[in-house]
Amino acid sequence: MKGCLVFPAFFIAPGGVGGVEYAAYNFLMGCSERGQEIILHVHNRNNINNDAMKLLSRFSSIRVVQWRLPSFINRFLMEEMLTMFAPYRARLVYFNYYLPFALTLRRDLEAMVFIHDFLSIDRAHGVQILRRWFQRFCFSRAVRRSRRLLFVSNFTKERAVHHFGPAASTKGLVVHNGVVWHQAEITERVSDLLQRRYILVVSNDYPHKNVAVVIEAVRLVREQWPDLELVVVGKPMASYRFMRRAPGDRGLELSGHPDYRFVRVTWNLSAGELASLYEGAALVAFPSLYEGFGLPAVEAIGYGAPLLTTRSGAIPEVAGSAAYYVADPTSCQTWAEAIRMILSDRDRYRPSPEAIAQVREAFAPSRVVLPLLAALRG
Repeated sequence: MKGCLVFPAFFIAPGGVGGVEYAAYNFLMGCSERGQEIILHVHNRNNINNDAMKLLSRFSSIRVVQWRLPSFINRFLMEEMLTMFAPYRARLVYFNYYLPFALTLRRDLEAMVFIHDFLSIDRAHGVQILRRWFQRFCFSRAVRRSRRLLFVSNFTKERAVHHFGPAASTKGLVVHNGVVWHQAEITERVSDLLQRRYILVVSNDYPHKNVAVVIEAVRLVREQWPDLELVVVGKPMASYRFMRRAPGDRGLELSGHPDYRFVRVTWNLSAGELASLYEGAALVAFPSLYEGFGLPAVEAIGYGAPLLTTRSGAIPEVAGSAAYYVADPTSCQTWAEAIRMILSDRDRYRPSPEAIAQVREAFAPSRVVLPLLAALRG
């Protein structure tokens, strides 16, 4: 394909392995597998996740450019500078909603921007007013100024049309997040967990992630299965109140209170370690109340784990009939009943081999990028 894509990745911070970072890495890999040339601009190549670097280094079509500017120059300023000095008629893919003001002076550039969700608008409670205003301004500007809007789900595209009118649909293209399927890797960090009976939650502790309801539900279920534990993969925040560092740098334990000693919190796992936890889980709980995509739901199905989740946001779009949905996502009792039901007959609620194969194929990085690459050819 003629012409390369310029990809500003200054938003990737050291150790950044959240949903947006993984989506970016998998997008890059999908484009590379299809032979698309990419120039990847980063502040420091050491910021790139090790697993992602191993995968991306296989492709000669990706060239990494390091900026190494002083730390007080943030990602927004670096994106402005890159935009100003980009080659004539370059195609730039901005992955994290912000569209530089320098585009006003560079009408020759073809700017595309990914929009993952409208959380700050749709669930404004608890979002700082300044941040909410800034993101709404950025979204509105992206709709007006970009050549193409790239939405990670039909749900996000529908919300864009709701908030910003039909222009979001005219420019909009759905490019689902890709998923790379890794071999399970059993290391010292996870070997102890794999010998236990556990429910897995892959989520940071933001309020809309609703993790606390699963913690309480598992505490109720333990009356019937006292050996059941809860493993939370995601950096903890304010609501994990009973924490202390676990031995051997294996994360944190919620063990300051006897009722919560069954919870283990860990993060910064390798992709192989996370795959092993998915495969070993009695079930995966994904209690989120809002998702622009829902990566853990896709991963759970692809790794063959029973998935208990909600009908919030894009989750039904990506999980389909391979998941079991709770009726009331805010009720601990409802979650506890659903967990008991699945644990009583786990094999019945596991995704079928056909469902696993379908999910793995549908969200393969080289497949999800096809709509965008076809549009670029046009």
